[in-house]
Amino acid sequence: MRRLLTFLAFAVGFTVCTGIAGSAGDSELAPYVHPQQLVDVGGHKINIYCTGHGSPSVILDAGGGQTMLTWSKVQPAIAKFTRVCSYDRASMGFSGDGPLPRDANAIVTDLHTTLQRAHIAPPYVLVGHSSGGLYALLYANRYLHDVAGMVLVDPSFPNEAQAYYAVSPSMKRMNAAEVNDYKFCYQAAVHGKLNINRGSKAYAMCGFPPNAAAELKANCARKDSPSCKLAQLIFTRPLRPALWLALDSEDKAYGATDSAEVLKAQRGYGAMPLTVLTAADEMSGSPFPPAENRAIQRASNAGHIRLARLSSAGVHSVVPHAGHFIQIDQPAVVIAAVAKVVSQARR
Repeated sequence: MRRLLTFLAFAVGFTVCTGIAGSAGDSELAPYVHPQQLVDVGGHKINIYCTGHGSPSVILDAGGGQTMLTWSKVQPAIAKFTRVCSYDRASMGFSGDGPLPRDANAIVTDLHTTLQRAHIAPPYVLVGHSSGGLYALLYANRYLHDVAGMVLVDPSFPNEAQAYYAVSPSMKRMNAAEVNDYKFCYQAAVHGKLNINRGSKAYAMCGFPPNAAAELKANCARKDSPSCKLAQLIFTRPLRPALWLALDSEDKAYGATDSAEVLKAQRGYGAMPLTVLTAADEMSGSPFPPAENRAIQRASNAGHIRLARLSSAGVHSVVPHAGHFIQIDQPAVVIAAVAKVVSQARR
């Protein structure tokens, strides 16, 4: 599922990022067009952006292939009632390139080191979207005494791929056929074949569809505006070969390694405040048969219910009128869930 959703996010030009850019004002976009705080975690730097004041600190972790921009509709609201930090994983956004493999272990280690060296003290409320949800679980398993609560936003869950493949032969075939897609984009980046003027069906999966130039022009009526700078960044980042190596590594780890790492360290969370949000329209736009889409949705619900049961205070909620990116489709729901967990953690 992660591979499908990552490619859906890269394949249509701006996709998620430009959807945000198109609905946000320049002041809201300004923090995302340059690095914020770059924290050296040992050989590479992680870009982190903190706003607001108060405890616990809310830590926002994006899904596969995404940057901190994915949280731009929720971070300002959360900053009104506590400190909140979003960040770019290694090779994403403005962060430096980390060593391979980029599995859950490496990602959680980077985040823990970043928080320590940026002097962002616990307790934390972890908010993870998609694969970021799986990383939040591993973080809580390792550093439970630092974690006051969690909100998991349409999260990945242990052995998710196996659960989906069991009910969707089409997904299994598609992912098997796409095993070399990241390598294709990596080679295209290495050889300079990715750019606005070469947008095509072949390079759509790498972020350069045929309408790429038109999308950029539409967002650059004012070339000095944050929306234009953000658009240029979105089309510049896929030129970075290390991005495709990182995505390929994250995707390979998703199949088995990440699940094994999470399950090996898994523990019960007692009465920790925990909310798991499931997108009601997660499979909207899916290329799979309707029956398989319904089966995948049921498997997703079941996996999310299991996550909620890790805490005696766990809550599972299906969010209507929301696709996989609940924080963009229904930001108020995510904000409310975070506010409730923060309030519970304070009590």
